[in-house]
Amino acid sequence: MTSEEKRILLARLVRSTRFEEYLAKKWPSEKRFGLEGCEVLIPAMKQIIDIANSRGVENFVIGMPHRGRLNVLANVCRKELEKLFNQFNPDMAPEDEVWKIVAVMW
Repeated sequence: MTSEEKRILLARLVRSTRFEEYLAKKWPSEKRFGLEGCEVLIPAMKQIIDIANSRGVENFVIGMPHRGRLNVLANVCRKELEKLFNQFNPDMAPEDEVWKIVAVMW
């Protein structure tokens, strides 16, 4: 791996870990299935997808259990965080605390 590829891999790992920390802090009483212990899943999936894409793969189907699903949606599929967080609380507005933290994460 080049130093640039290593930097990207580390950034993805940090992003997935910070996302898990944020979810645990923001919704401590909600039942969720985080990545605890499997944080490397996110950069690994992104790496596999990037390589496959560079070799001509155009579509992916991802089937998975609940564990890490939100992180995969946010950091692999790049689902808009507004839509993702509104699934928890439809009344959440951009001026709420969550959006300040999300801006730092991205």
